[in-house]
Formats: sequence, structure tokens, C-alpha cells
Amino acid sequence: MARTWLKCLGLDWKQIRKGVYFDGHERPDVLEEWVQFLNLLDQLNPFLAEFDCEGNIIDKVYPPNCFPGLTISQLIILITHDESTFNTHDR
Repeated sequence: MARTWLKCLGLDWKQIRKGVYFDGHERPDVLEEWVQFLNLLDQLNPFLAEFDCEGNIIDKVYPPNCFPGLTISQLIILITHDESTFNTHDR
């Protein structure tokens, strides 16, 4: 019954040895969303602030009228989070 529901939700059930977690990152719809996200990120790249290893903003040429604040062309500070997971038997 659970497998039927997974299929209805567009998910795949796979039996993988050693309890490896599989989340479907290679599904076509997931890949398409990543392409859209990367295209948007590429468009925003001129507005992204860049930092050195000590956390200081790196001087670069920003588009005209780009500065920190609530404007349509504001400077963007990208905050990321690494959600890497590892299995017990990883080598």
C-alpha cells in the first residue's frame, strides 16, 4: 500500500543495500528546477557581494545604482547552508 502511495506522489521506491538513503536528486523534475535556479542565480551574479577568507567584502564593479538597501537593484549577500550527510560505511 505504501508503494502505491509513493507512486501516486511521483516518488520511486528502491531497495538499496546497507541502508543508504536515496532521495531522487536525479529525477527529471528536480534537475529542471535546479537548471531554473542556476539560471536565476546567474542573472543575480552581478549583484552578489563577494567575501575573502577573513569575511571582508571584495572590491568589484557592481552594476550602476547597486548598493545595500531596499532597492530593486540592491546588493545581495548570499547565505548558504551545507546539508551534506554521510553514511556509517562511507569511505
